[in-house]
Amino acid sequence: MDTATIITSSQEVIARFDKFIYAYPALRYQSKDQDTAFFCSTDNERVRLFYHFKLEDPEYQFKWNYPKENADCIRSFYNSQPFFMIDLSYRSEDMLFVLIRYFKDYLLQHDKEGLSTVLFSDKDFNLIKLEEYL
Repeated sequence: MDTATIITSSQEVIARFDKFIYAYPALRYQSKDQDTAFFCSTDNERVRLFYHFKLEDPEYQFKWNYPKENADCIRSFYNSQPFFMIDLSYRSEDMLFVLIRYFKDYLLQHDKEGLSTVLFSDKDFNLIKLEEYL
């Protein structure tokens, strides 16, 4: 499985994502453990998404999972503000990208201000401002 990350300085965005993913109609919730919720596609049970809802320390993530230049870019974007990272492990990149587009639309409806605080990091650590995501 590949992993993508939603990064934000807004705890409200974190709460909204948690609400969003459980209601997202293209996913079916299967189970949960102490740090991960497991979903599958409503179209194909072999297409899975794991939502790692336990927020990890960004510095720990940077040390083990991010190239230095990407970590520096994220720190610069948040300009010394605390920020949070949600990891999503997935099998289908297409499904993930549709989910991210729907989450962007969800924030446009419910939290336009929060949208500007969100970065999306794909499996190759490319950083995209969610408000610029197509």
